[in-house]
Amino acid sequence: MRSARCIWRSLRLLLALLILVSEGLEAQVEEVVTIDDQTLEYYVRQAIAKPTGDIYASDLAALTGTLEVGERGISSLEGRQYCTSLTGLRARYSYLTDISPLSGLTAPESLTCS
Repeated sequence: MRSARCIWRSLRLLLALLILVSEGLEAQVEEVVTIDDQTLEYYVRQAIAKPTGDIYASDLAALTGTLEVGERGISSLEGRQYCTSLTGLRARYSYLTDISPLSGLTAPESLTCS
């Protein structure tokens, strides 16, 4: 009888541990961000020092200051909305038709597009 009680107690502890571990793993799953424009992706990757691999929302949220995308001509800002701490964007010689990815930014100070 005592060993059966011990087994049940161990099983309950194991189940509780599995639940805690699985909840922790779910919390660690991050959103992968897709950046449509290759030029914008190139400059974002330079800014986050991540030349390859998935780009996560947390990578972009950590960017601060102004993102300079050179004079290469970007056509989409998709993915830029995750750069919530950026205060500026310089995108000269661009072909932007939709700036809605900028609408949720909380601290924009400058936007240069031409």
